[in-house]
Amino acid sequence: MTTIEINNKTIEQFLCKQAAKNNISTVEYLTNLILNEMEVLSVKQDMKTLESEIKKVNQGKIKLKSAHSLLDEL
Repeated sequence: MTTIEINNKTIEQFLCKQAAKNNISTVEYLTNLILNEMEVLSVKQDMKTLESEIKKVNQGKIKLKSAHSLLDEL
């Protein structure tokens, strides 16, 4: 578990307001913020991977297979 110390009254008040508004604890609110950010970073990474693979397909480095042939491989 990580401990976060907030020494900024404005931020502390904002977090408390948001937590109260959402009827959750400040810990839950911060956890949700962090998890959402992690999800965004994961989506960005997936987009970079997809972009790279599309580039490889366009360059002929990866050959596309039909969905039917992929199912046959299973």
